Amino acid sequence: MHVRDAGADEVVVARRQRKSGSGGGAGVVVAVAMIFSVSGAARQWLSVWWPLLALGVAVVVVLLVWRLLVLRGRRRAGAARQAVLDRQVASTDGMSGTDFEHLVARLLRRDGWQQVAVAGGAGDLGADVIARHPRDGSLLVVQCKRYTDRAVSSPVVQRFLGTVFYHHHTDHALYVTTSCYRRPARALAASNGLGCGWPAARDRRAGTLDP
Repeated sequence: MHVRDAGADEVVVARRQRKSGSGGGAGVVVAVAMIFSVSGAARQWLSVWWPLLALGVAVVVVLLVWRLLVLRGRRRAGAARQAVLDRQVASTDGMSGTDFEHLVARLLRRDGWQQVAVAGGAGDLGADVIARHPRDGSLLVVQCKRYTDRAVSSPVVQRFLGTVFYHHHTDHALYVTTSCYRRPARALAASNGLGCGWPAARDRRAGTLDP
């Protein structure tokens, strides 16, 4: 029967412990070396690319500030434009029908329409102002009504629709008033491709006549 020597077993265990301890220490050293290597590479990378990163951040900040300034400028321009329109609407109270037609013609020219002409008069069949689109030359026919004591009703819109497309053969039709539109009149216009311009500009929807 073979009996193991206890002293020999202790020596073997001690050797194994020393080996495992030395292996763990080597692992720690390698890990620390890798950390320093990575941090050194990171510092080197930052030293090379930091100016470009700073420039990129500065460009983004400048673009954001510029965008905010543009939006603020647009809001101010819109407010100024609305103020002008409000004054123009107030001035229509003392205008004649012909004066109002000329005002609409001026607004059309301002907004880019071409070959604008006031055609209102006896037998105009609703074509108070005519104009051409600046890009494709399509025809616009406008009827102008300077109302102060009543809204535009559905029968009035029906009469204009009865001539504007079938008699004038227009591509675009617009009804402009200093008053407002009754709901059936607006619905009828929308369902037939008729624009309702400058409705009750006093409620701040005064109008662009953009092409």
